[in-house]
Amino acid sequence: MTERVSTGIRGLDPLLEGGFPKGSTILVTGTPGSAKSTFGLQFLVAGALQGEKGIYISLEEEPEGLIQQSEQLGLEMSKLIADHKIWLFKMEINLVQGEEAIRKILDPDLLEKIKHFGAKRLVVDSLTLALHLSHNYQLGPRGATASMMQTFKKMGCTTLFIHERETGEETDIHYGFQDFVCDGIIFLQLIRKKEAAEFYRGITILKMRKTNHGKGVYPFHIELGGIRVFPDQRVF
Repeated sequence: MTERVSTGIRGLDPLLEGGFPKGSTILVTGTPGSAKSTFGLQFLVAGALQGEKGIYISLEEEPEGLIQQSEQLGLEMSKLIADHKIWLFKMEINLVQGEEAIRKILDPDLLEKIKHFGAKRLVVDSLTLALHLSHNYQLGPRGATASMMQTFKKMGCTTLFIHERETGEETDIHYGFQDFVCDGIIFLQLIRKKEAAEFYRGITILKMRKTNHGKGVYPFHIELGGIRVFPDQRVF
């Protein structure tokens, strides 16, 4: 039996045989505004409430913005941070000159702090920017991604890598190396049906190792409490 950890996303666990495989590396991908960071924050909060400490490694967003975003959804982020159950870590990177972000993420001092904190859940936001700022990394982008994923897996963490995608339709996906290296892919979409005046939010599990997962495009809403998936419905 594969040990599972709850995603913390209402309605999603039943589509994943109970949750993510423990210790897996998951790509949370989508276009701007598709709720990727909300997904990551909700994942950490759910873990903290179940006794699993979590860390959000941000390359751009300040902790204050993440806290505000969480608490607007009714997630008690401030209290969990004060209780040392969640750590929002803003990585200092010179975005103008560019720095080796991957080296900073895999720095032995940071890894020791993650271990000392006792984190079982990690969110890296974002893999896209980390790779963009590490174009001279000696292992190349695929090697860098694999190195991060293997490192966190060995540390016993279930890790979400936020990933920015330019196309929002499942039929238009151009797969990259990151899609093959990770254990799972959660695709968040903003979908406009033909002749519709508004966009619909949809979630698709494109990949999940060790899991007989749902194959549909399922609608989801963002409401008080965070993301809610409707596993018995389909966008199409």
